[in-house]
Amino acid sequence: MESNFIKWNKLKIKLAQRKHRRCFAKKEIFYVHFGKNIGCEINGKTKNFLRPVLVFKKLSYETFVGIPLTTQKKSGNYFFEFNFLGKKSIAVFAQIRVFDSKRLAQKLGKIAKKDFENLKKEFKKFLF
Repeated sequence: MESNFIKWNKLKIKLAQRKHRRCFAKKEIFYVHFGKNIGCEINGKTKNFLRPVLVFKKLSYETFVGIPLTTQKKSGNYFFEFNFLGKKSIAVFAQIRVFDSKRLAQKLGKIAKKDFENLKKEFKKFLF
């Protein structure tokens, strides 16, 4: 397990040194270098610690509020299920956070407008 933290830290240093940034917009879904985290925090997968993330709100050209996605079946107020690229995707509200655009790896597509509107409604229920 310790070696995963070391691998992630090496990759994180490379990401921090990136000179360029990817363009991104609200409703887009990207593979993001999510990292190796602790405890119950959600992690990235593969050797590059990637996880799909929905751009929920653009804060600047450098940062955005992102909602990590999973394909693991979940239920409850912390999750929102929608169809993306012909498969079920689940937004994990409990793991929402701010991301720097240097973490962006590959654009996967965009959530449907109707799904995004429904996601926002469910997110408000999660908050209040």
